[in-house]
Amino acid sequence: MSLALPPTIQAAVEQLITALTSAFGPELKAIVAYGSSARGEYRPGESDVDLLVILGDDALPSLEAVGGALKLARFSARIGVILMLERETAQAADVFPLMYGDIAEEGVALLGENPFIGLQPSQAHIRLRVEQELRDARIRLRRIMAESQGESALLQATVERKLKQLRSPFRAALKLFSVPPPKALPAVIEVLATRYDLSAKSVLDFASEPRQAIVALCALIDRISVEVDAVGEPVESV
Repeated sequence: MSLALPPTIQAAVEQLITALTSAFGPELKAIVAYGSSARGEYRPGESDVDLLVILGDDALPSLEAVGGALKLARFSARIGVILMLERETAQAADVFPLMYGDIAEEGVALLGENPFIGLQPSQAHIRLRVEQELRDARIRLRRIMAESQGESALLQATVERKLKQLRSPFRAALKLFSVPPPKALPAVIEVLATRYDLSAKSVLDFASEPRQAIVALCALIDRISVEVDAVGEPVESV
């Protein structure tokens, strides 16, 4: 399966797949695209192509053999690669529950099969990861708000970047609240803002009102964090 990418980027992806196949041979088990390119939201000049490469073995000679191709892909076509061993797909579900969930739901297998389909991270691990990411974002935003001294360009870039990073924990939070999450980030913000009687427009209008947007984003994070913190483990039936 291929991605909806510009021809030059698609060619770079195919070139990298050829290099990975040559370096790892039968130890190359799968290549899965995730992120914006897998969702059909790739924007030339702005988006990265994120690939997860699943290996049976990570022998040093093989890693060294593919190093040049990885660098070329990263710097010429913004292709980012995560190399993961096959056994790690199950072992690390507790520490990467959001990433695993996103790849299971949205990943596109370019080679082999998507090994994350069917993995079920526990609600406890998801809740902890969501709260960790939200509180980490809030702490970082507070520092940037102080250091920016009202500089609009910095605040605008910060909100735009942070919203992209928070798409996954925001969607996971909605799932914790038993609310089906939309896929598009603006729609996710709309659902959450409505839930807390806040203004989605204030959050999303970071280009023209960055100071208002960062304050609104912080208020949204605060409200979600409180509710996520109160989510407990479901009671198991006897």
